[in-house]
Amino acid sequence: FESEKAFFEMVSECSKRNVPFYLTMNALKISDAQRPVVRRMLEKFQRSGGTGVIFSDLNILEDICSFGLKPVVSSCAEVINHYTAKLYQEEGCKRIIFPRDITLEEMKEIFHKVPGLEYEMFFMNSGCRFTDGHCLGMHATEERALCEYCDQYARDFYRHDGCRIEETEENLLLEQQNQFSGL
Repeated sequence: FESEKAFFEMVSECSKRNVPFYLTMNALKISDAQRPVVRRMLEKFQRSGGTGVIFSDLNILEDICSFGLKPVVSSCAEVINHYTAKLYQEEGCKRIIFPRDITLEEMKEIFHKVPGLEYEMFFMNSGCRFTDGHCLGMHATEERALCEYCDQYARDFYRHDGCRIEETEENLLLEQQNQFSGL
């Protein structure tokens, strides 16, 4: 968006058309000094007709709920077991987005042990082992990956379930990685 005003106009337009609009706040840590700014943004978002907030830092959950916005647990919050899912459920969350690197078996276990939540998953990942809450630096910037790990080990793909990566799967990951190389 070219401006904050344009952003909130878009939120308002979506609201008028009954289209849900979620704001994503994926900062892994929001400091106490940043919370007043976050609260002002949440208030404007709510007044504009926003639906909910996808968040990572549990410290802002109370702020999200105080404006009547639906809290959605981000993949960056790293819900990797049923204990974490249960904690978010007990805090009032109804929807969780699984981290990209969680296996289907792990998802099934969480789903069965913590029913009553909406779950969302990513179908395909970029192939980087440091996505979401485990990222070592910013990626796809003009300066390239800050961590330089991805540049050094560009073809270091693996699967979390221990299965061998098929050639077609690896080719797809390489193609996708090449798309984002050199940005």
